Amino acid sequence: MPALPLRAQQAGDALVLSPAEEAHGGRQKEAILGDICESVIAALYLDADLETARAFITRFWGTAFDDAKGVLQDAKTALQEWAAARKKHLRYVEIGQSGPEHAPHFIIEAHVEGFEPVRGEGSSKRDAQRAAAEAFLKARGERG
Repeated sequence: MPALPLRAQQAGDALVLSPAEEAHGGRQKEAILGDICESVIAALYLDADLETARAFITRFWGTAFDDAKGVLQDAKTALQEWAAARKKHLRYVEIGQSGPEHAPHFIIEAHVEGFEPVRGEGSSKRDAQRAAAEAFLKARGERG
């Protein structure tokens, strides 16, 4: 999500928090402030309409979205959308794991229905899945 505008950060002042969350800086936590923004957007949409919600988003985040247009999407998300657009089932299969517990190495394949599996490796399952997704997309000319 693009950086929160100052008004979203100020919205933290209006929160009712538990003493524990207050003590842990809940009023400044980006996840909580993001939830506030999502709630306001949803309320605008439900109470008014899509155009009202869109105007709010554009007013407070329009330039942030413009700045982010050139940012590459995460490979796993991109592959999920690619497969869904083609109505193909996607799954990841762990092929192997090696290395000591404190420094594991995972090998995972991305399986897309109708295509040969593509392998990825990484120091976590997530990294190996990303590598497999990236390799799959590159093999099909979807990534540079």
